[in-house]
Amino acid sequence: MHVFFSIIRSFPGTFRNFVFLSVGVIDTSRFKGVAEIENLSENLRGQLANYVEFVKGHGYYGEARHRVGTDVIEVLQGMATETAADFPNVVFFSGQLVFQEENFFNKLLHNQTAFLAQKKLVFSGYPMIVMPIRVLE
Repeated sequence: MHVFFSIIRSFPGTFRNFVFLSVGVIDTSRFKGVAEIENLSENLRGQLANYVEFVKGHGYYGEARHRVGTDVIEVLQGMATETAADFPNVVFFSGQLVFQEENFFNKLLHNQTAFLAQKKLVFSGYPMIVMPIRVLE
């Protein structure tokens, strides 16, 4: 939601449609079978439904798409290509936690997925903006 409000505040009146993309990661070390994938998918669907309902409640169009896989960036790139086909003037956004004082644990726990996705999508010709999410300590 921080990213949504940052977009509205930073680009007033520019974006009216929001498509939430989410990738559920299958952890191969804990994979227990097909039921686990179904549970992960159902969990994602429920979380995304809340986001869609929220943006619609603020007067915007919203929809959600999700997939489950082992490589977040590869799965996301496929989803981005499909989304760009449906919305030709697409701009992708992601959030990145930014700490006032960064330490080893922050770097370890809050990886660089947003920047890796940005690199991949921009190289594929899709604009992507990483929005900072400030964490006050």
